[in-house]
Amino acid sequence: MVQSQTKACEKRRLRLFCVGLPKSGTHSIAAIFATRFRSAHEPGFEKCIQIILDRSSHMIDGAQVLAHLKERDSVMQLDMESSHALAFLAPELVYAFPESRFILTVRHPLAWLRSQINHHITNRQPAAGSARMRFRDLKFHSDFTHPPEELPLRNQGVYTLDGYLSYWAFHINSLIQIIPKEQLLILRVEHIAGSLPRIASFSGISAAELDGSKVHEYSLPKTFDILAQLNQSYLDSKIERHCGQIVAKYFHAV
Repeated sequence: MVQSQTKACEKRRLRLFCVGLPKSGTHSIAAIFATRFRSAHEPGFEKCIQIILDRSSHMIDGAQVLAHLKERDSVMQLDMESSHALAFLAPELVYAFPESRFILTVRHPLAWLRSQINHHITNRQPAAGSARMRFRDLKFHSDFTHPPEELPLRNQGVYTLDGYLSYWAFHINSLIQIIPKEQLLILRVEHIAGSLPRIASFSGISAAELDGSKVHEYSLPKTFDILAQLNQSYLDSKIERHCGQIVAKYFHAV
C-alpha cells in the first residue's frame, strides 16, 4: 500500500477513486498522488472483498454496503483510493459520495491478458476457500471449463479466456454505465506518464502536485507467455467477441 506522510488531521482536498482493472496502472495512480496527498493502493482489501462477496451471495443489502463505505471513509480519510475491487462497489460509491471523481485506467485486452495470466502463474495462489480465492473465482468465472484449444491454460492452473476476457469487458462497461460521464476520466495505462496535466486538471489540482517519477511504481517481469502456445486466430476471435466494441472505441486512436 502506498500512503503519503500527510497528517491525517489536515483537511481533505480531494475525493478521488481509481477503479481501473488489476494490472492496468492502479499502483502508479496511487503513487503519483502519494507525495502531496493521502493516497493508498488497495487499503483494507480483505474487508472490501468480503463485503463484495457477501453482497454477491445476498448476505447483505445495499444499505449495509453504504454504511460500510461511509464508515471506512471516515476512518481512512483518503484523498485518493486506488483499487480495482472498488469497481464492484461503484453504484454505492457514486450514491454515497456524489461529489467524488473516478479514474478508470484501461489496458488493451491482449497486453492485459498476458500480464494477468503471468501474475497468476508467478504468484502463489490464495488458499482454497479464502476470501481472496473466492473473489478471484468470482471475477474470472471459475465455473467455466477449458476447451481443448486452451489446454496450456488448464495445465498451468489458470482460468479460461472466456473467464478473463468477460471480466475485462464487464469491469469497463459497468463503470462507464454507472459513473456519470463528467465524473469519469478514462485513461489508457500507456498514457499515464504523459497525462499528468490532464489528471491534475480533472482532479482540480496543479500538475506540480503529482509525482511523475512514480509512474512505473509496480511492474511484473515477463516470465511466461502462455498465450504464445495458443492458436493466434482462436485467441483473436475470443478478444474480438468479448472486447471488440471497447477496443474499437478506446484503443484505435494513438
